[in-house]
Amino acid sequence: MEILNTLKLMTVMNKYTTIIRTMNSRKISIEEFLQIETSGPQMPNILEFAKRYRDTFCMDVDIEFMEYFLEIAKPEMRGKFIVPHSKLYEYGITVDKQSSLVKRRIDALGLIEDTDYHSTNLLNGHGGVPKIEYTFTPKAFKNILLGATTHKKHTIDVQRYRNYYIFLEEMVGQFNECQKKRDDAEKKQLTTKVGQLSDDKKQLTSENTEFKDMMCEMKDMLQNMGRQNEELKEETKKTREEAKQAAERSEFNFQEMKKSLKQEIGHVADLLKEKCVDSIMKPANPGLVPNFVVMGWESYDDDTKKTTYHLAHIAGQATNVRRAVRAKTKDPEHTWTEQVKTHYNANPVVLRNNIKTFAKIWIGQKIVEANEFERMETIKKNNELQQEISDWNDEHKNDDDFVFRSFTLEKLVFKPMTEDTFPVKCGCTHSTFTENPYIDYDEYLQMMCSLDTMTKASPYVSDDSE
Repeated sequence: MEILNTLKLMTVMNKYTTIIRTMNSRKISIEEFLQIETSGPQMPNILEFAKRYRDTFCMDVDIEFMEYFLEIAKPEMRGKFIVPHSKLYEYGITVDKQSSLVKRRIDALGLIEDTDYHSTNLLNGHGGVPKIEYTFTPKAFKNILLGATTHKKHTIDVQRYRNYYIFLEEMVGQFNECQKKRDDAEKKQLTTKVGQLSDDKKQLTSENTEFKDMMCEMKDMLQNMGRQNEELKEETKKTREEAKQAAERSEFNFQEMKKSLKQEIGHVADLLKEKCVDSIMKPANPGLVPNFVVMGWESYDDDTKKTTYHLAHIAGQATNVRRAVRAKTKDPEHTWTEQVKTHYNANPVVLRNNIKTFAKIWIGQKIVEANEFERMETIKKNNELQQEISDWNDEHKNDDDFVFRSFTLEKLVFKPMTEDTFPVKCGCTHSTFTENPYIDYDEYLQMMCSLDTMTKASPYVSDDSE
């Protein structure tokens, strides 16, 4: 970076030296000046351009204050009260710093308070008359400079400000002309590059033609391969015929084995059919068949924004189960519906007890898995952030304003599930399920169905089977 800045400075100094040498030998024209200014690797800033333009054409114009004037003339400074009235004394507009003289100048120019200037009363620490501080907008400050008159006590010729703004208008016009010439030169360079790209396009077109010729050759090769493939097909056909003949010779033995196997399968099928018929439940009283059903209704908590499902596990003989279901559906306070449809189960009471036993074990495992996932994600996040900070420190350690970045490990915090906050609470005949981030309600019902399959017994152990 330092080498690059040095090269830029040398370029600017060489340009300036060229102008001075030309001036010493003869008077330089504005066209030659602009030619030199636009010949550099980059466009000069307006302050550098103004200094060289002044040294070349307007030596009598004073621009020592130009940098400050350009700073307050920026668009973001427009309308802001940023110029203190002490600047009037600094630039020779007033002969002293008294605010009363500043007020006279303000009144003489017809400036409007809080539009062109702002006044602030400053308390005197010794108990005297408060001091007034004036601040001006850049536009008002310019009007004061242009409206200044020469006083016998002035040590600075205020005429220089009018000369400066006349010079500024002329210089900005030439600066814009310099910018235009540079833009035209860059446009010409772009036109040249477009021509080069056109030549590259022609070359690519030529290469594309060669590629097409190559594709034609490959097409001929593929046709040859097609003919060879037809010959291979003929040989394959002969081989298949030979294999067919060999298969026909072994067909007789295969048919004999097939007949024997078919007889054995038929015998086994007859035995299975007889056993299945004997195992079908044929109760004398269908109402005594053991059944199981889960009824439920739901409620919503406005404070926690969660839904809770209230469930009843009904097990027993079919007649009693149907009676219990009808009673639930007539409940005037809650709307009960079947969450797990009524179905046969040889041991419905065992199933109901298993729900209470397995629910906490199964959901507890889900919570452990969720905490483990959160732990792995936190470790991954810490590792990635630590590597990112390390890479940044390595990349910027040689910067002048480098500040070392440290890494703080994000701690793992697990909230154990207590008895009060556990999402499922099970009794002998009832349970509740509350929405939670670990499992949803459908998964809970699926767990009941899985336990249902585990506790179903063969009809042979039932008194209702024949």
